[in-house]
Amino acid sequence: MNGNGILYIGIGILLIIIIVLILFLSRRKSKIIQAKLKEAKSISQLEREKNETLTAKINENERQYKLLLSENKLKQANAYLEGLESERLRLSKELHDNIANKILLVNLHVRDKGRLDVSEISQQLKDLHEQVRDISHELIPPAFKYASFVEILKDYVYRQNSHGKMSILLSIDSEEDMNKIPEKICLEFYRIVQECISNACKHAEASSVEIILYKEDKRLNLTVIDNGKGFDTKSKKNGAGLIIINERVKSLNGSVSINSTIGKGTEFNITAPFL
Repeated sequence: MNGNGILYIGIGILLIIIIVLILFLSRRKSKIIQAKLKEAKSISQLEREKNETLTAKINENERQYKLLLSENKLKQANAYLEGLESERLRLSKELHDNIANKILLVNLHVRDKGRLDVSEISQQLKDLHEQVRDISHELIPPAFKYASFVEILKDYVYRQNSHGKMSILLSIDSEEDMNKIPEKICLEFYRIVQECISNACKHAEASSVEIILYKEDKRLNLTVIDNGKGFDTKSKKNGAGLIIINERVKSLNGSVSINSTIGKGTEFNITAPFL
């Protein structure tokens, strides 16, 4: 075999080796690609399962949140209704104990002709008129459509001062901004002021009351201070008035603190968000 034949054989063997090597590398690369694809598919499946699990957890948490929110709203509604029921009971008691008894007393005076005192009967009727008017004002909601919150509050304080039983000082910060507060909050604060004044007059026997209303950090704040006889804030015998105030504040997601010392008056501090 001449030199050229040996060369051709060598080249042929080299080509075969190169082809075999290429096939080996190609097959190995294909296996690596398949393994990576399988791994990627496995990772993708795992991520999908994780996402499904996370979505399920999010849905469950959202369901639990809605359930808790619904239960909380129901509790607030029930508490608010309990407060209204306490208010109704208080008004009923006031009608029975005060109005009805005074009407009966006037009737007895009229029937007793031998001791008929026109001036005394006239004064009793005047007192009855004032009490009935006060109760009617408590029952009728203020007309916010026709007057502002500040105007209605000022009118209430003016009417209370006109009775001459005690002096009420009203201080309102930023009156124009105050009238931008939602009607629901205005109504609740108006009722709270009414309840504080009623307690100060009828129970605390106060001669003066100071009402301070102001806004701060998107919250409406109310302070009512009286110089009455005070009471024990920890006593379980406290009346329906405090229950009504607390429930009204709760309905606004607000808070109330009461500072009172027997013989030294009472201070209510109430705050609630208005946005």
